[in-house]
Amino acid sequence: MKTLLGILLLSNICYSQNTIIWEISDTINNKKSFIVGTFHNIGNSFVDSIPEIKTALLNSDMAIFESIDEEAKLVYTLHKRRKLNELKKLLSNQDFSTLKNLSKNWKTSLSVLKPIEVLLTLTREFQILKCKTVKPIDQWDHFDNYLIEIAKKNKISIQGLETDSLQLNILDDIEKSWSKELIGQEISFWISKLTIEQNWYEECQETQKYQRFEIDYEFTNECEDDILIVKRNEEWMLTLTDLFSKKNCFVAVGLLHLKYNCGLLEAFKRKGFNVKPVIIEKASR
Repeated sequence: MKTLLGILLLSNICYSQNTIIWEISDTINNKKSFIVGTFHNIGNSFVDSIPEIKTALLNSDMAIFESIDEEAKLVYTLHKRRKLNELKKLLSNQDFSTLKNLSKNWKTSLSVLKPIEVLLTLTREFQILKCKTVKPIDQWDHFDNYLIEIAKKNKISIQGLETDSLQLNILDDIEKSWSKELIGQEISFWISKLTIEQNWYEECQETQKYQRFEIDYEFTNECEDDILIVKRNEEWMLTLTDLFSKKNCFVAVGLLHLKYNCGLLEAFKRKGFNVKPVIIEKASR
């Protein structure tokens, strides 16, 4: 599904770095790897504007992503579900009618999507359409998927940290922790945002800061104990620590997975790896 946002992190010394790429070195085994903190819903022209990303990828033995499942496989899986039609119970007739119109070009039928999946898709649509993270010239509207394609074309071995099915299960767990009323309110909220024409400066500010590499990693701050970030980071580190000691790896995960003291970069530092930012030339232009 390639959902769930992410972030990058390093060093207790600096609270902000003008980069989204970090070098992780195992000096004992002489291995050098890279982690890129992605903002999932950004088009390929942004990725192409940062040559350091492609250089790091092409010089790696293995490329690792949150999930490498084909999108068509996910769509097929979702369409095998029985029709849920849960949204009619959560939304007003007007909101439901508007949602049907908004979703008419979605690859997955609205009738088989769970409310949390609809909410996630609406927030993704908002980023693309209102924050304009994808340009008309872009052939790819997903940062991670574009990198996966580059790796495949260059015959670089790829590995997923999770399957799309596991990510769907995580969303299920999140939905169970929310009341139906709250989910309905959130869906209505984003429907409204997608249908109102106005300047969304505040709502798009984080996206714009990311594109300018103005990222506060907040390394000394505690993480909220949630299943989206903390638990997944801990599980991913079991795989990544071993791989980084054996191969020169390239990793692309959502930026939030690298933020705070539970982020992957701080975790690598605690494991004894040398972690440092890769200076992006674009940031100083």
